[in-house]
Amino acid sequence: SSLINNDSTVNGRLTWEYDLHDANRVEKIELPAKCLSSSKDNFGIPLPENAQNINVFESLISFTSMEEPAILAVIFQKTLSGNGFSQKDYSEFEDVYIIVFEKEDKTYTIMISPAENGGSSAVISTE
Repeated sequence: SSLINNDSTVNGRLTWEYDLHDANRVEKIELPAKCLSSSKDNFGIPLPENAQNINVFESLISFTSMEEPAILAVIFQKTLSGNGFSQKDYSEFEDVYIIVFEKEDKTYTIMISPAENGGSSAVISTE
């Protein structure tokens, strides 16, 4: 067969092998370690059970929650304090909460603000 790619033609042979006897017999697919770090315990921070739209980019996590910002701030304070994090700073201004925690030489900054459609939008950064 011939393949056409940007005005050049490449000739070659492609062979497909099928093993239909093992169809639907996959026992378990293991997630690679890199994918496991994208779970709800990103960077060691337990996210609320109702966290939605979770996005991870390098040292940032963003998500939304149906909880109001004040309630979500309290949830983080209770959850993280009970998991070995120490609270270093807390500020609130017009329904926006910024909470800073430390654990094992890492600093975590959590910013919680009202979401457009109700609930909260949160961003967690780590350094």
